[in-house]
Amino acid sequence: EARGSAPPLPERPRRRDFSRDPQTESESGSSANGEDAQLTRPVAAEETKAPASVERHQSSRSSRKTPVEQEATRSQPPADRSFEGLYVGNDHLSEDILTRAALSEEVLREDHAAWLRLAREDRDRENPTPRRRVYVTYLILLGTAVAMVYEIGANGWKFDSLESNPFFGPDVDTLLDVGAINYFKITDEGEWWRLFVGMWLHAGIIHFVINGAVIVQLGRNLEQLHGPYSLVAIYILSGLFAATLSALFSPFTISVGASGALFGLLGGVWADLIQNWDLVYKPYRQLAGLFLLTVVNVLMGLAPLVDNYQHLGGLIMGTGVGLLLYVQKRYDALKRECPKLPYQAVLQIVGAVVSFNLLFLMLALLYAEVDVHEQCGVTCDRISCVETSFWDCQEARHSCSGVATSNGVNTTVEVDCFLTDATGTFQVDYDVDELTNSRLQDLCDEACGDV
Repeated sequence: EARGSAPPLPERPRRRDFSRDPQTESESGSSANGEDAQLTRPVAAEETKAPASVERHQSSRSSRKTPVEQEATRSQPPADRSFEGLYVGNDHLSEDILTRAALSEEVLREDHAAWLRLAREDRDRENPTPRRRVYVTYLILLGTAVAMVYEIGANGWKFDSLESNPFFGPDVDTLLDVGAINYFKITDEGEWWRLFVGMWLHAGIIHFVINGAVIVQLGRNLEQLHGPYSLVAIYILSGLFAATLSALFSPFTISVGASGALFGLLGGVWADLIQNWDLVYKPYRQLAGLFLLTVVNVLMGLAPLVDNYQHLGGLIMGTGVGLLLYVQKRYDALKRECPKLPYQAVLQIVGAVVSFNLLFLMLALLYAEVDVHEQCGVTCDRISCVETSFWDCQEARHSCSGVATSNGVNTTVEVDCFLTDATGTFQVDYDVDELTNSRLQDLCDEACGDV
């Protein structure tokens, strides 16, 4: 029996070593023997496929995901979008959902406001005249500046004492001559033009500079957003209503200033903020600044010759007319104009009804010469002017002219009250040289009547 050698066993297939670099092995394999070149052979599908038992185990795990995990998986953003900063790892899926829930409302609100601003900017760029030219605001400022120069000239190109006028301006008599608002001049002498002229006058340089800066700041923004016609309407109507309110509630006060019309513009800004809240960038910041500006100007009204009734009247009228006129148009994504929101239409009606009815009522009371001041007395005076160590409110309330004569022993003083047209003759037991401003003011108060 012939005995031969056993056939060689089949060669055991080599397994790929994944701990080595395939690229390096591929390059080295081109010059090595065939046995080494086998290391670059791609792994067959059968070698990488997981066993069926493992696949069934993974499938059962995926089917047992909690609702929180399933919701987080569905709501993950696309891989090609850069939202990863808002998401956390898979080990913290519950934290992921809470974080997105807390941020979603704020992000969507700011994105919506940004979209509205960009849409408005796009419409402005497409418009041949993207921004309205501002000219009415500067014409108003020019008119008040001319009036200020005229006041100083009428006062002999000099300023009154700081005790009587802390704003570096003319005296009370000059202000009354050039058109200051006063109840008795309007009703008794029929000088109704004072209701329109008073809004162009100022108590002094400081008063003019402060009001002028605010007029430019507020008027320019309102004119750019809503046009010149609505600005003129608010300025004139607010100034008229403020002057009427001042004459009724503070009849013994000489009042000047654009403060009533200025507060009308301030009321217009309030109305614009209310009616177009969602179009305003960071509206709460705008609200805080607007509130501070309003408070500062109200405090300015506690000084003599500056009437808080003008401030309050202008603010009421400006807000009412602004609610009617200052509703900005809204557009959708296709640039189609959207209807007004329900609350905007309601506020328009309320603003129109309240403002115009109040204006008609105050003018009717003034024409009928109703003594409104008598109903509130000292309270009305304190709202308009507060006594301090820096000024005397009585000197702003009463103004007189007179002549003093002396025989060496006694002095005779004849006083004419400008406000009430009353005349008084007084005998005093001191010489003319001892007739101080304080004593003159006491005689003037007595001639005009204590109120």
